Amino acid sequence: MINRNKKYKETSTNPYPSIGQILDQFARLNHVNKSALSRSIGVSPKVVSDYFKRSSLQLGIIWNLSIALHHNFIAQIAEQMPIDFETKKEAALKNEIAALKDQIEKLEIELAVYKRINNSK
Repeated sequence: MINRNKKYKETSTNPYPSIGQILDQFARLNHVNKSALSRSIGVSPKVVSDYFKRSSLQLGIIWNLSIALHHNFIAQIAEQMPIDFETKKEAALKNEIAALKDQIEKLEIELAVYKRINNSK
C-alpha cells in the first residue's frame, strides 16, 4: 500500500512552526485588516482567512505577505530553525562592529594621551 500522506506534514523531531499561527499572531498584534490585505495581494478575503489557518504555505505567498505587511516572515521563521546559521548581512555587521570597536579603542588611547599632555602643562 502506498503512503499518500504529505512528507512535510509528518511529525519529526524538529517540527516546523505553523505559518498560519505566525500570520494570525502578527495580524492580531498589528490590527491587520484582512480585507485590505486581500486587496493588496490580489486574492479574496476567504483566501487570506485560509492562509491564516494553514500550517504551511508556498514561499511565494509568504514573500507577498511579507511585502504587503512590511514584515519579514521568512526571517522570523528562520530564527526558529533548530540550527545556528549566519546570513551574509549578519557577518558583514559583525565585521563592521569589530572594526568600530578597534577604532573606539584607538581613539580612547589617543584621548588618554591628549588628556595626559593637557594635564602636564
